[in-house]
Amino acid sequence: MQIFSWNDILTSLNTGKENPFFSEGCGICVGSFDGLHKGHQFLLKKMIDSCKKNELKAGAVTFTRPLPAIKHPEDYKGDICTLNKRISRLEKIGLDFIILVDFDETFASMLGSDFFTILVNVCNLKLVAEGCDFRCGYKGAMDVQALKYFCEKNEINSIFINPVYYDSENAKIYTPDDAIYSEIISNPSETIQRVSSSHIRELLQKNFRTTADLLLSF
Repeated sequence: MQIFSWNDILTSLNTGKENPFFSEGCGICVGSFDGLHKGHQFLLKKMIDSCKKNELKAGAVTFTRPLPAIKHPEDYKGDICTLNKRISRLEKIGLDFIILVDFDETFASMLGSDFFTILVNVCNLKLVAEGCDFRCGYKGAMDVQALKYFCEKNEINSIFINPVYYDSENAKIYTPDDAIYSEIISNPSETIQRVSSSHIRELLQKNFRTTADLLLSF
């Protein structure tokens, strides 16, 4: 797996020098991917499958620290895994590359459209894959609808994935591919929760290690 820094991407943009790595185009998913849980895995595998069918490189833009640690440090419950382990798990799932961002004020002030335009110009972006509640850019102004519009305008394919859920009573995971998925989310119970990094942090805080490990397992 190839690792690029955001500075590498900006250098290519500013010099106008094309990187042959991206010559055939790529698909990208943006996120913190803390722990790389079942929801992340489902989303990334959908993107990887689509990239393989279309002969694209599959990659992710991620951050040196999970964004909640930077944006809400006062109530952040700690990283699920180290950066090195996160990179290792991203490689294990089958990504061809990652772009590692050191989130700072300059990056935080960037418009979402400008961010994705850079990815188009430098990485030959052909596919975007995100969760259904994705937001990015200055003050989170680019939501899924805005990203869909950007993709349509720039002839970029897009995949938007609904959450993965976990039924703690039956120790069962439900993905959007499951026939019973619609019934599960339309009739929620207290034992069914969305799989998320924040939920896993809470499980670890309560020492529910077995459940956390299940949600993080490959």
